[in-house]
Amino acid sequence: MSNQGCGWRVIFLALGIFALAASALFLFGVASSWWQGQTISKWPSANATIQHCKVDQRKRRRVDRYVYYAICSISFDANDERVEGGIESLPAYYEQRPSEWANPGISELRAWVAQHPDGSKLAVHYDPEWHPNAMPYPTLELFDYSRNAGTLKFAGIAAIVAAVLIGIPLAIPR
Repeated sequence: MSNQGCGWRVIFLALGIFALAASALFLFGVASSWWQGQTISKWPSANATIQHCKVDQRKRRRVDRYVYYAICSISFDANDERVEGGIESLPAYYEQRPSEWANPGISELRAWVAQHPDGSKLAVHYDPEWHPNAMPYPTLELFDYSRNAGTLKFAGIAAIVAAVLIGIPLAIPR
């Protein structure tokens, strides 16, 4: 048996194992995010009144660009207590959402804010341990921090790359 050609096999196997580990990390992130969404869905519900909504522009760290959020101050009753809280959308970086991008477009934030004037009602789930922390319910796409479609795609791609990288040295005879 010859050691000839062993070096490239080791490199392919090492890269394959690295891609497999990356896929496992992506899947762990998906599971964690899914669990957070399940926890939020079990929070108590309330009918909130929107006090004010706006699209907020914030400067991004270390970059001369801006990120945008739809933020709304809300009030609702929780356990015989009047709660003043708020909701905040996912960040938007572009005017229109690129088709492969999970985050909303700025135009989507503006449209949502326009559809929810001051005084309008919104169903929310609120954190039983910190009532001002609330999420719209059912969870709207603009506010869904536990959405995992993009991460699942990356996990699948990493798993396929891992299978190919590990399979090549095993399939080619020595």
